[in-house]
Amino acid sequence: MASEIQCGYLLPEPTKKADGTHGAFLGTIVLKDNTTHPVFIKCNNIHKVTIELFASKLIESIGLKTPTPYLVFCPEELIPSESVNVLLRENVSWIEVNDKKLFLGFACEEVSLPSVNQKVGSELTMSIAKTFVDLFTKNCPGYTDVIGFDEWIANGDRNLGNILWDGQKEFYLIDHGLAMNEAYFNAFGNKLLSLIVLASNPSSQKSNFIFKKSLSFIETLQNQIIDSAASNLLNLNHPDISKNVLLLSEMLKRRIKESQISLALKKSSMFTKELFVQPSN
Repeated sequence: MASEIQCGYLLPEPTKKADGTHGAFLGTIVLKDNTTHPVFIKCNNIHKVTIELFASKLIESIGLKTPTPYLVFCPEELIPSESVNVLLRENVSWIEVNDKKLFLGFACEEVSLPSVNQKVGSELTMSIAKTFVDLFTKNCPGYTDVIGFDEWIANGDRNLGNILWDGQKEFYLIDHGLAMNEAYFNAFGNKLLSLIVLASNPSSQKSNFIFKKSLSFIETLQNQIIDSAASNLLNLNHPDISKNVLLLSEMLKRRIKESQISLALKKSSMFTKELFVQPSN
């Protein structure tokens, strides 16, 4: 069962802008038990914070790894100016407490593993893709669960910056703010599936294995997994988070069946280029 989500408060210690363009930054938070934790923070609107928290608890529930998530409150004056500019540009709302402007955020513990992008480089050629796919699929048998998971939660943003990997057997899944968005997923597709199938040759026996195992993962999903993860967020007693959780839960329950169908359709169409985006040569 997924553990309880803890709430934290950003401390007035040095913060640093993180890689990426979405206003993320590194900081230190204090929890109710007065323990402090170095974390990666993304302040955002309630809907995206809810999605990040929900995805993290779902990942825990299915036995994959993700850094420990937190719900955090961040005073504006402690947030790096570049991050504040992103929040203001995107009209992210805040709450006012004791004359302080607080932004709500999703945070996760710092994990001392590089992203795949940091290991192989941001320029993904087919040669590099094949090398990554060969090593990742050989060392990490859970990769088919990740493909099935992304299909289920409509995650169209599993780029290689969103997988932390030690190059061997250990990997963590991060950055799910664009998940549970069916329009975005329909536009960008299942990126990890596309990459692995193309790098493996769509007509190969390995590709058939990938689809079979990913589909088997989705077939094991039950509504109880969703309800268990949702209860962690509902226990935060935040009205707007609770409202979002209930809506997202209904979508996820519907997608258990729909994602099986969509994955089967992708398998039947894997000899075309319509469903896959090919890396450059």
